[in-house]
Amino acid sequence: MIPKRTRKQLSIRRLADIGTVTTNIYLLFKYNFLIHDIIMNNERKSKIPAAPTFATSGNLLSNVAPPTELPNFVTTTTTQIPPVSNTSKAVPAAQEMPPEQAMPAAQVMPAAQVIPAAQVIPAAQLPPTSQNIGTMPSQSSPESPEKFRGYPAESDVTAKQPTSYAAAYASAKQRIAYIRSMYSELTNNVPVLAIEGFIQETVTDRWYDLNLLVLSQPSLGIELQVQSQATPVPSAAVAAARAATEEDYEHAQTGFSVTIESIMATNLQVLNAQWQEASTGVSRREILLLAAKSLAGSFKKLLAVSADAN
Repeated sequence: MIPKRTRKQLSIRRLADIGTVTTNIYLLFKYNFLIHDIIMNNERKSKIPAAPTFATSGNLLSNVAPPTELPNFVTTTTTQIPPVSNTSKAVPAAQEMPPEQAMPAAQVMPAAQVIPAAQVIPAAQLPPTSQNIGTMPSQSSPESPEKFRGYPAESDVTAKQPTSYAAAYASAKQRIAYIRSMYSELTNNVPVLAIEGFIQETVTDRWYDLNLLVLSQPSLGIELQVQSQATPVPSAAVAAARAATEEDYEHAQTGFSVTIESIMATNLQVLNAQWQEASTGVSRREILLLAAKSLAGSFKKLLAVSADAN
């Protein structure tokens, strides 16, 4: 019989031997796996293809080798220039044009065609000049609504060619007051329309020609103002009007002593009232007609309001 103590010692030794064997087996497997990984890595590395080799051409974008020498663009062949002949061709002299083919000189407008500064407005036409006064009958006027009478009226409070809206308005008001004082039939119950042309500089060296329409009927307390469409005016024409104005001109602060329409008409070889159409294609009659329609529409509404109030 083996004593119990000895048996315990044998059991402990066996367990220690088993643990040692187990540890050795684990380490053996671990080393085998490491060796396997090393072998596999080496095989993977051996499978990577080698980098391609390019021809040593010096150009990474092409396999064609560079030329060994540059081409010669200079040709050695010489071209002979033919000698210049001394014989020169005679140039024919300028031929004179026959009298019937010669271009006519600029014709001067006869004095009979020049429109005066102020004239009576025809019944079927708009005023052809820039300073005119007209009367149109109201509802209480005994005259027929189709009649429109024009009166010449001069203004001595502003320049002949106003250069601002304020100057044109002052001139129009003075013309209305003038004809009411000169003609007894033009009472305060008769509406009076004044048209005053003026030029205005909207921005530096940009001038435009406009017309101011002022309608007045004091009995109803009505005064309407309408500004027409603008027509461009060359700065050279304004400079000419300024140069033609005397230094001691009494109305120099409000404008020039020479009108723009006379300068433009002379340069365009047309009548004074036709320079807008010759310059832009839109006649003065069309410009004034559009402004007059707007003014008449506003006046009609005011008459209706006045009739309802009474």
